[in-house]
Amino acid sequence: MSKLWILAMAAISLATASPAMAQKTGTDTSRTTKSVSTEPVGKSGEMVDINSASKDELQELKGVGATRANAIIKGRPYKSADELVHRKILPQNVYDGIKTKVVAKAAATSAKEADAKPASPTPLRTRATGEDRPTAAKAAKAAPADEFKAETEARKHCPSDTVVWVNTDSKIYHYNGASDYGKTKQGAYMCQKESDAAGFRAARNEKAPAKN
Repeated sequence: MSKLWILAMAAISLATASPAMAQKTGTDTSRTTKSVSTEPVGKSGEMVDINSASKDELQELKGVGATRANAIIKGRPYKSADELVHRKILPQNVYDGIKTKVVAKAAATSAKEADAKPASPTPLRTRATGEDRPTAAKAAKAAPADEFKAETEARKHCPSDTVVWVNTDSKIYHYNGASDYGKTKQGAYMCQKESDAAGFRAARNEKAPAKN
């Protein structure tokens, strides 16, 4: 009887202890699962865009101080994050430590920015022919090829046209015989037709000399 009693008591003890052990094991597993976490990319958990991030946001990246943050901002825009290494803005070891946390988003121009850009100037039209007259920007590029330091050189260039003295600063030209002909600080001799095409005009108080 004593052996049977001992076996019965042992069975009861084992049955009572099993749920407690199972509960303890489950608790330990839960704690282990909660302790595993993924390190966030940044304070907001988002990738840092090297094309738009502020200096403070860039300095939150490991190994990027004020000097390197300024260098990143100065080097914008970037097509890809690895340009930081190729363009020698960051050393390889620093980039390796942050490459999973940075991205280079395309710097697209917004509609508002496009509207804010000045429109290309509309070409002026001459009253006489109605043809488009080059803008001042185009005239500045075309004029040097037809400017001459000496009057004789201009006459050789256009023997059948009137030679004028163009004040390249005021964009006004003067005829031979006028007080300003060949005497303004900035200017050159040009053929009248070419100066008109380049956007220059005659002085209002001067008349073209009669052709022989």
